[in-house]
Amino acid sequence: MKFAAPLMLAASLFAGHALNAQSAPSDKSDKIDHYSTDELVAHAKEVGGDSPLHSEIPGKYPNHYTMLVIRHADGQSEFHQKFADVFIILDGGGEIVTGGSMVGAKQTAEGEQRGDGISGGTTAPLKKGDIVHIPAGIPHQVKIAKGGHIVYFVVKADQTAGAK
Repeated sequence: MKFAAPLMLAASLFAGHALNAQSAPSDKSDKIDHYSTDELVAHAKEVGGDSPLHSEIPGKYPNHYTMLVIRHADGQSEFHQKFADVFIILDGGGEIVTGGSMVGAKQTAEGEQRGDGISGGTTAPLKKGDIVHIPAGIPHQVKIAKGGHIVYFVVKADQTAGAK
C-alpha cells in the first residue's frame, strides 16, 4: 500500500480538459484540468528544445500547483521548506538523489534553497511511469546522463496548508 497515497494524490488532481499552453495559470479552486501524457511530452519537447532546462506552470490552485519540466542536464539540488513534490515521469529517465546535505546551498526565496549538489544522499533511478513523492524539508536533485533527457510532471503541494 505504500503506492496508494502518491497514486491517489496524482489521480485526484487530473480530470477535465487538455493542456492549453497559451492559457494563464489560474488559482480557481473549481478548475478541472486533464493532461494526456502524449500531449505533455510533445509540448515539453517543442518548447524545451535542447535547452538544459525548461519548466512551466500549467495550473495554480489554492494549496498546490503543477509544473511541466524537461531537462537535458543535471538540475541543481533543491530544498523546499513548505512544499512536497510529487514527480510523475512521462518520458526519458535519469536519477534522483534525496536526503543527505546540500552542497553550496543558497536561499533563492523564502523557504527555498538551491545548491550545487547533495552529499550523502540516496540515489534511485527514474524512468517513464515512475512516481516519486518527496516530502517538504528533504533535499533532492534530478540527474541526467550525458545526451539524455527527462520529462516530468510535478505536483507541488503546500504541506503547511490547513496546519493549525
